[in-house]
Amino acid sequence: MQVDEKATKPGGLMPGCTRNKDCDGKGRGGGAVLTRFDRSLLVASSRAPLLGKVEASYQNSALVLPTRSQPRLTLLRHDRDLVPWGLVLPEDVPLPARGQQVSLGQRTLLLPITHGAPRAPCLVGAGVDLFIPSGQGGFSRSALREHLAWTASVLEHSTVVSWMLGRPHPQAALTQQVFLARARPALGHLTHLLLEGVPSSQSYQAPISVLVGLGPGLTPSGDDMIVGLLAAAHRLLACGSLERRGIEAMAQVLVDTSPALTTTVSREMILHSVKGAFPEPLLKLSTAMGARTTRPGKLSRLVTRLVNTGAHSGYDLAAGLLSQYSALFQRH
Repeated sequence: MQVDEKATKPGGLMPGCTRNKDCDGKGRGGGAVLTRFDRSLLVASSRAPLLGKVEASYQNSALVLPTRSQPRLTLLRHDRDLVPWGLVLPEDVPLPARGQQVSLGQRTLLLPITHGAPRAPCLVGAGVDLFIPSGQGGFSRSALREHLAWTASVLEHSTVVSWMLGRPHPQAALTQQVFLARARPALGHLTHLLLEGVPSSQSYQAPISVLVGLGPGLTPSGDDMIVGLLAAAHRLLACGSLERRGIEAMAQVLVDTSPALTTTVSREMILHSVKGAFPEPLLKLSTAMGARTTRPGKLSRLVTRLVNTGAHSGYDLAAGLLSQYSALFQRH
């Protein structure tokens, strides 16, 4: 799916697209504005417009395949949570259809004009930073221990979370038991390797080969668990509780893993996570769990927000997150 860049108008415009000429990044243009977007896109699109075609369109999102070697853009409905390289569209801007061209440049998202809807929303503000914060940043082991116990108790009804934390759920279906019997040892192996800071990439290959692509869905459960685990690992790295060499070794294996083993959407999410960028609900919960200032009400809202992600992804992400955090205290 290639976009004919010669067919674009000067400055990266495409036929059928209209530039928001008044877009200044401060919302003074009077047109449609887009305030929730990954901050990384501002830097990426400032060098040259990001051009691409919609590769797949779903109920709540659309994936844009770029013409150059770049991550895919994810366009999201107005009520969805933000993901790396994602933009949440205004309520009156529908998702584009498969095959339609999209461009992002000069703080304007250019979409085909349809049914008179505003099709050039302006990116306003600094965007959302989806990377794990660097440094200690108020992270507390005692707070993490307390919040971990509370979160695990809240999610004890989840078969996936319970099994991953070593508490087999008696009501799990047989097919789910088979999946969990494979996933739990692999996830546990990864948490151990990261805690020990094992620098050999080869050590990570076996558990990763079990988890990548394991399970159904647009983002298989095994992949979601890996992403959740990496969110905790990057947070522990930032506060000095994990060694960088272990995360880098694991990241290298994930980057080298064949894309054919999982879905395109899931592959993109994994590649973002090895760099330390995560879906917003996961990012916020992973950080809040280690903060002394986090109150139960806020923690409850963040847990609910995460587990409401997708049909099962939220619980799988939580299982990976809690597994890595739990392993920290099991070691000590």
